[in-house]
Amino acid sequence: MHVATLCEEVGRPAEADDGYARALELVRAAGDRRTEGVCLLNFAEFRRKTGRVPEAEELARRSLECSAETGDFRSAGVAEGILGAIFQDTGRVADAEHAFRRALDLHRRAGHRRGIAVELGRLAILLRTTGRAPEAASLFEQAIAFHRESGDRWFLGVTLGNLANLVSDEKGNLAAEPHYAESLRLHRETGNRYSEGIQLINLACVCIETGRAAAAEPLLRAGLAIHRELKSRRFAGLALTNLSRVLAATDRLAEADAAQDEALDIYRDLGDVHSLGIGLCITAARLCAQGRAAEALPAWRDGLAHLEAYGDATSVKRFKEDRRACCERAGIPVEE
Repeated sequence: MHVATLCEEVGRPAEADDGYARALELVRAAGDRRTEGVCLLNFAEFRRKTGRVPEAEELARRSLECSAETGDFRSAGVAEGILGAIFQDTGRVADAEHAFRRALDLHRRAGHRRGIAVELGRLAILLRTTGRAPEAASLFEQAIAFHRESGDRWFLGVTLGNLANLVSDEKGNLAAEPHYAESLRLHRETGNRYSEGIQLINLACVCIETGRAAAAEPLLRAGLAIHRELKSRRFAGLALTNLSRVLAATDRLAEADAAQDEALDIYRDLGDVHSLGIGLCITAARLCAQGRAAEALPAWRDGLAHLEAYGDATSVKRFKEDRRACCERAGIPVEE
């Protein structure tokens, strides 16, 4: 199993998948249900990251069965956290919150402080995207305090990057930029290439929003390359969405359309309604700016509907404001 994890971290996903499957076969043959549950956890998280969501959910549920048999509260907490992330990724927000809170309860019963901190960070992400910023900020700060105290630089980098998204919402992109930069530094130092790719995309978004499109493009292409290599389709889609913005801003319209079409196909295939909603709204703004209002308006309608169903009031407000401004500039009626 350790070999599989190493293959995953260095960007050899096919070998990682084979390694996780082989480790699972071995522990099952040995009849070791506790270790089988742990193997299932690692396999589930790997498949979640690589976009095989139904398989990941099945593996996590099987791990919960092992944990129930063996009384392993710690592994059960990890499994609930993975299920929460799967539910969040696929728009099942209420189920996600319940799973994260169950994970916290299990880790507390197990006395697993690192697990508590990880799930506080995950729950905080959900609270941020569903408009509960003060509670999210408190949970992020609790998680960061633990990671600093324990010296866990891997999850410190992850949590700082997620806190930066909240800072961006509350105080703007420039205020968030130092947090993204620190997160990126920690990911590079700890060899967390998956999260390194995410922070490259986040820093590129800061550049886009602050008028530095030329600086954004190499960051996006580097992030896209990492996530293509790791088979991390969701974040490859995010890189493509933002790359399409840069390409459109520099009059490479055919390339912009191709990048965004690929991103939207990824989101639809993964069932990622939140990213799909954001991607459709970004597409709509670009189409409207190009004088293609007949295509832009239904894209906005669909995108906003996805975001409203997800419960992301912050993004709904922002994209409605964008729609109003774009429509006014284009001289077309504003939909409410």
